[in-house]
Amino acid sequence: MSGENPQRVDGAEVQRTDDGIIVHVREAGRVAYLDPTGAILFELADGTRDVAALAAAVGELFDLGEPPVQRTLDGLRKLAEAGLIT
Repeated sequence: MSGENPQRVDGAEVQRTDDGIIVHVREAGRVAYLDPTGAILFELADGTRDVAALAAAVGELFDLGEPPVQRTLDGLRKLAEAGLIT
């Protein structure tokens, strides 16, 4: 990931499901299913938080002792590879 704060791509439409979300980016012809953790990362990636802040938020949401920095980075990379965040 670059030094910029991760941010959702413009035009992403979100449909909530019982166990995650479906993200549809019409312009790019992409559809992706995100599990609850991926959904949290996607929704928190609004451009206002850096990776450390995102990891801290995930750690708080899941009541973890330490922020899951590496797992957060891995999740953000997957979202970026899917074209859902920049």
